[in-house]
This record gives sequence, C-alpha cells and structure tokens, in this order.
Amino acid sequence: MSVSACDGVLSSSRRRVVMLLITLTIFFDEISYGVVVPILPRQAEKFGWSEIEIGLLLSSFGLSGLATAPAVGRLSSRLGLRRLFFAGLALLATGTGVCAVDATYGWIFTGRVVQGVSVAVTIALGMTYIVRIYPAERRGRAMGLVAGGFAAGSIAGPAAGGVLFERVGYSVPFVLIFLCIAILAFVSANALPEGHASRVGKDSFRALLAKPRVRLLVLCAASSMSVLGMLEAVVPLHLARGFGTGPSVIGLVFVGVALGQALASPLAGVVVDRRGTRFTMLAGLTLLAVTIIAVSVGGSVFSIAASLCAAGLTSAFALVPILPRMAEVGDTSDETRHSTAYALLNFALDTGMMAGPLLGGVLVSVLDFTLGVLVVSPILFAGAWLVYTESE
Repeated sequence: MSVSACDGVLSSSRRRVVMLLITLTIFFDEISYGVVVPILPRQAEKFGWSEIEIGLLLSSFGLSGLATAPAVGRLSSRLGLRRLFFAGLALLATGTGVCAVDATYGWIFTGRVVQGVSVAVTIALGMTYIVRIYPAERRGRAMGLVAGGFAAGSIAGPAAGGVLFERVGYSVPFVLIFLCIAILAFVSANALPEGHASRVGKDSFRALLAKPRVRLLVLCAASSMSVLGMLEAVVPLHLARGFGTGPSVIGLVFVGVALGQALASPLAGVVVDRRGTRFTMLAGLTLLAVTIIAVSVGGSVFSIAASLCAAGLTSAFALVPILPRMAEVGDTSDETRHSTAYALLNFALDTGMMAGPLLGGVLVSVLDFTLGVLVVSPILFAGAWLVYTESE
C-alpha cells in the first residue's frame, strides 16, 4: 500500500482492520508480560530461586524496554512503520517461544528480555499508526479502545497463565501465545499500511523534552502509573496483615481494578473527543487523587476494594487523554517524530510502574499505610493544577 493510504484516507473498513490488529497487538503485549506472574512461585520453589532473582526476572521485561525506547524513532525512520512493526511482533513471538523451551532461569530471563524489546517497539508504532489513520477529532475513541485492550490483557495474562499451568503444564501457555502472535504478525505484514522510511525527523528524547507540553505529559503519565504501581505493591500486604485477607480475595480485588480500567478506557476516549484532552486529563487526575485518599483511609476490606476499583476507573480518564495529546507534538506526516514521542511516553509509563512499588515500600515503611498512601495524592493534584494552568 502506498504512503498516501496511511495519511488519513483509508476506507472505514480498512481502518477497522488496522485498529483491530493494533488492539490485539497491545493485548498480547500485556498478556506476554503477565502470563509468567502466577507461574513464578512454584518454579522458584522448584529451582530454589531467590527473591532477588525473581525481582530481576520480572523487571527484565521493563528494563529491556526502557533500553530500547530511545532507538525506536530512528529505527522507524530507516525501516518504515510496517516493517518495524512486523519485526516487533516477530521478536515478541521469539521471546515467548524462548520462554516455552525450558522452565530454567536462563531461558525465561532471555525470553523476557526479548519480549521487553519487542513491546517497546509495537506500542510506540501502534500509537503512531492511529495518529496517521485517524483525524484529531476521532483519536480519543481509537486510543481509548487500545488502552482498553491493554487493561484486558493485564487481566487475561495472569488468569490464563495460572489456569493453563495448573491444568496442562508449564509450556502450554507460552506455546498458545506464540501461535497467536505468529498469526498476528503474518496478518499485520499483509494488512497494515506501508508507511515510509526516510531520514527526515531527528527528534530525540532530549529534543522532545525541551517542549513544555511534552514534559507535562511525561510527568502526568509517570506519576499516574507510579501511583498505580505503588498500590499494587502495598495494598495486598495491608489487606493480608490488617484484615487477614486471603490471596484469592486480594486477586479478585485487583481483577476489579483492571476491569474498571478496561471498561472505562473506551468511555474516556469518547469524552476526549467530545470535551477535549485537557478537560479529561484535569478531571481524571483530580478524581484519581480523591480515590487515593479514599484508599488510604479505608477501614474495611470492602471500602478499600471499592476505592481501588474507583482508582482503576478514574485512572483511565487520567491516562487515555495523554495518548492523543502527545500526537500534537508534530504534524501527522512526521512518522519519526510520533514514533519517538510515543516511545518516550512508553518510557515514562514503564518508569513510573517500576518506581511506584519502590516508592510505596519506602513510604509505608517510614510512615504507616494511611500516611504513606495519602502523601502521594498531592502529586496528582499538582499534576491537575499544571494541566489547568497550561497555555493552549
């Protein structure tokens, strides 16, 4: 397909196909991350892995993605969107296949590193495709659907991994995911618009961060994700120690959080298209800060669970509008700039998610649960204030 077909003139049916492929890619990106989580405890016990080794295994996915992100824009300018997107899916399939080969530490670690590299590519290019094929007034809905796919994958990954591992063995979850990704890569190679390779567009992370709007979006993305990551780290321990809550109930609580985010993301996209990114971000950050306060003062399992689910829902309104707003850094014909911009945004999200648990652990250990969680809400209120005072 020619370049012009990617410049906002695709037929509606072709747009739907591209949207489906991107959403499925993001869905399997997140499944690939989460499928290993319920498998690790038994494998760690079997092979005698230490807590440090488990932590490194989990963080290797994000760390390899962080290392790859700065190069995504340059690679897209040289290879073009479709070829690099296909390469990302091929790497994702390869990393998943490596995990399936053997349950020993080296194989899983290597597979996770390769998966992390691929996800850094596919997320950035998926968002770039949406910018290219949708006009500004329709990007909110499209990016909201993709964000919903991300949240749905965060539910499906651990659930599928746990059930299949228990019922049919270690390798089966990875083999099934590998086959799905391989099919998705084949279809994408033939169905996605070509895009173009060029040497135009020299934006780096540093150049983008020189723009005040980009700095604000990166700050809001990183702070929102760090708060969500902090809750995932400190709330389970608080529920277990303070209320005697068992693993199954805690798991259901966090399924509710992810489900709320998945269902709210498409709705947030609709609000973006109708009321604008600024209004939606302001409302989302403010409401997320309020729900964090509610979590911190919750006096029962039910009240904490309800507040957490509300946090998942409101986080969609804080995060989804950042996606189309980031597209405003350049005109829609500059693929390299948008690839770099969304790689930077993904870098910020991953950094926030990795820093959040560490921040939460320090705050709760130095203070207590209530104060440790409560003190992060001013960060979100500050982000809302900066969005409110930002000049258009």
